[in-house]
Amino acid sequence: MSQRVLVVDDEEGVRRTIDKVLSLEGFKVTTVSDGNRALRILDGDVFDLLVVDIYMPDLDGIGLMRELRRRQDSTPVLAVSGGGESPHAFDSQGALAVARAFGAAVLPKPFTVDELLDGVRRALNGGAAP
Repeated sequence: MSQRVLVVDDEEGVRRTIDKVLSLEGFKVTTVSDGNRALRILDGDVFDLLVVDIYMPDLDGIGLMRELRRRQDSTPVLAVSGGGESPHAFDSQGALAVARAFGAAVLPKPFTVDELLDGVRRALNGGAAP
């Protein structure tokens, strides 16, 4: 059975790219554009991994991870960020450090296909991505 990945990113091009790369690797991928949509899906579905952008409108990646931990949801998270606007305004490295504090593996944007696949594998195996 394929591992299921929920990709949460407000940039349509990023969502499509991650979807294509992971689908070609045999993952079953679902994509959404913000944390609120992700929470609605997670209310009725289970995933093996969440790939979450930090900076998004509405509910951003930090807020999503905070809510997941409040719910005691232990789904592995790979947090990605290249910087942006957020109520949790940090530079991308600061935001990724906060994501690490929530137990997420991290991957700075931009990333290569190989870096994405490595980050996904590490997150699924409980390790931290660089």
